Amino acid sequence: MPITPIFDLGFNPGATPPPDGGQQASIREMLGFDEHLPSGIGFTMVAHPDGSVSGYPGGVVADSQFALSNIVVAHVGNQVTSLGISAFNNCAIQHITIPDSVVEIGSTAFYYCPFLTVVVLPDSVGSIGSNAFGYCSGLTNISLPEYLPTLESGVFRGCTALYDITIPAGVTHIGSYAFASCINLMSITLPAGMTNIGDFAFGNCAGLSLINILALTAPTLGSDSFAGVAATEVHVPTGATGYGAMYGGLTVVYDL
Repeated sequence: MPITPIFDLGFNPGATPPPDGGQQASIREMLGFDEHLPSGIGFTMVAHPDGSVSGYPGGVVADSQFALSNIVVAHVGNQVTSLGISAFNNCAIQHITIPDSVVEIGSTAFYYCPFLTVVVLPDSVGSIGSNAFGYCSGLTNISLPEYLPTLESGVFRGCTALYDITIPAGVTHIGSYAFASCINLMSITLPAGMTNIGDFAFGNCAGLSLINILALTAPTLGSDSFAGVAATEVHVPTGATGYGAMYGGLTVVYDL
């Protein structure tokens, strides 16, 4: 069942004023030109291509709430704790702000959002579901939460414009196909606590020329984890164990 907005601003027929009597009217202009909004907005606001804005109440962005929609900008309310499964799947979104009240991002939440270019995730987020940003082909950069423990399967698969990402120190597991076909990803450093790298995790990352793994014990490696990368070597700490002379089809260099 579609979720009814609590108010509409702008060009929507039959628009009703926001609950504060119009104080947020300036937000329409801000949403149109800047993804950064004032703090203290307790409802989720989205902008449409015609410049109109809708506001939605609630503590979650529901499963598929904005999937297949034409919204271009979203400001998630500061009472929201979860972005549901497929919440923004295959929509026209270009900019989003996510507050530090959010702790969970569901599977395929932003799957195939080709116009989304930059995402900053707050450190409050402790879980990002599989394929959450899969095939966001315009995504060039994403800031990940500091304490994220896992990068699930397919989470950035097919993000062909992604060229820069820092894997947080707390990540121990990278799922299968997590970065598959990220053809513009140039380098990656995997943290010291890394224990598992899944099947084809970096498969077909044709531009990936520098791979550093800081773990003193070689992470368990899936099938073809580094298949099709540009690199011929993997760099690991001096004195590390379990890597051998070859690791994932790459020559091991003990120089970190």
